[in-house]
Amino acid sequence: MTVGRTSQPSASRIIEACSAIVLAIGTQYVHFPPTAVEVNRSKGDFERLCLNHGFPRVLGVVDGTHVGIVAPSVDEGLFVNRKNYHSINGQVVASADQQFFDIVAKYPGSSHDSFVWHNSSVSTRLSTGQLGDGWFLG
Repeated sequence: MTVGRTSQPSASRIIEACSAIVLAIGTQYVHFPPTAVEVNRSKGDFERLCLNHGFPRVLGVVDGTHVGIVAPSVDEGLFVNRKNYHSINGQVVASADQQFFDIVAKYPGSSHDSFVWHNSSVSTRLSTGQLGDGWFLG
């Protein structure tokens, strides 16, 4: 079987169309629990999952990763991470049933993980008490 090559202009059009769809419907599928009922359900799911491990009131888990990119022509040095390659520092918050609640993928590779966390909407909601009594495992 021969696989055809997609031209750069065609690939750009495909990526743009897919991105528009993801942006239009993404918040239906990726969002932190907006209601007290959903927050309490998430805490209950983690309590059942970690019954004998001493992690009560867990709202979710958080982790980050560096996604490699081609060196940008503007502010190139900001995108070099601690392992000396160009990247975007991404962060994901997930539930006990492995659903994404929040995704942050907008900071250059030189940004520290704590900076990404402290500038996320989930961190803001946690620090202002909007999520009640709980924490995230990271």
